[in-house]
Amino acid sequence: MPPKAQVFKSPDGKEFTTKKEWRDYMMTTFYSYKNKENEIEPLIKKPGDIDGQMFDISDCNNVTIILMDYCEQVQIDQVHNSKIFIGACVSSIFIRNCENCIFYSCCRQLRLREVTKSKLFIYSMSEVHIEYSNQLQFGCFNGSYPEQLQHLSLANLDITNNLWYDIFDHNDPSKSNANWSIIPETEYEEPWYPQGLKCDHAIPLTKPGSVERIVEDSSMKSFDFQQLVRDSALLASSPSTPVAVPAKTIPDTVFTEKNIIKNLINKYGNYKAGDNLDDVVSSSFVNILQNGDALPYDLMSASIVGGNIATIDNITISHSKDLAWSSFSIASLLEGYIRCTGILEKNESNDWRLSYVQRSDISPAIEE
Repeated sequence: MPPKAQVFKSPDGKEFTTKKEWRDYMMTTFYSYKNKENEIEPLIKKPGDIDGQMFDISDCNNVTIILMDYCEQVQIDQVHNSKIFIGACVSSIFIRNCENCIFYSCCRQLRLREVTKSKLFIYSMSEVHIEYSNQLQFGCFNGSYPEQLQHLSLANLDITNNLWYDIFDHNDPSKSNANWSIIPETEYEEPWYPQGLKCDHAIPLTKPGSVERIVEDSSMKSFDFQQLVRDSALLASSPSTPVAVPAKTIPDTVFTEKNIIKNLINKYGNYKAGDNLDDVVSSSFVNILQNGDALPYDLMSASIVGGNIATIDNITISHSKDLAWSSFSIASLLEGYIRCTGILEKNESNDWRLSYVQRSDISPAIEE
């Protein structure tokens, strides 16, 4: 009797005969909102839908997006005329090339680049950094949903340490505050309760100057890739007290798994033409280039350069059982800073292997 074919099932009940089909569907359906326009109903992720994974939002116009869960890094690109709610982000929220939006966000770090004509009601454990942005208005996070306090705890965010008003503008050396302003509390919009019912606020309203900065990061000289990495290291080493619900105890095996994945990503990022990557990538590995072309690793050119002219950093990882997601950056003298999103799977020997990488440029090449 032939063995029964393996079936991969997604949380919404769809079944797939190959893991690649299932994986692509999971990434597209559950951990991103892309190319959405003029949506009448809000796009909503309910508590438990994201469960600590990374999330991407891009190329959206005239939509309302609500993430009522805790998540890893969030990237928001090319969004216009929209309203976005993010309940709890473990690390960084990057907002780029957005216009005429309203953001309600809670995170450890908030970074904006080329954002204009927007309001931000925020919680941030660190100084907010903006670059090439203008006509921005900032206010304290004002809203909630019943599970938010628990999600903030799982994200290890201290609700008493909100630096929503502490803005560092990299294009304003004279500190004139010409590109941003503080919204008077009397002019706040109505609190946003995304579940539709009023509830107790997980994050209290605070006044400007009410919290002393834990990490002194205003000495940053540029809003570049390496500085983001240095900031992340500083923030990771600074004290933070979880609130309300005790944080989960993380087994040592989790850190071991993440170290293995980081090593694989470093090997991939330092690939040179002719290198053997059998211990790094799966046999079905696909590398999606910036122009959308798919390229298996055995045909890859030296466009990903190794040695002393490329570094791999800013790695974030989320994994569960035999599947992992990661985002990372390759800093290349030839190509500039390349942002990558990768998917890893465990093979039959229970070893991690990269099975898919999507690349996209985030800044120009470095001038020598």
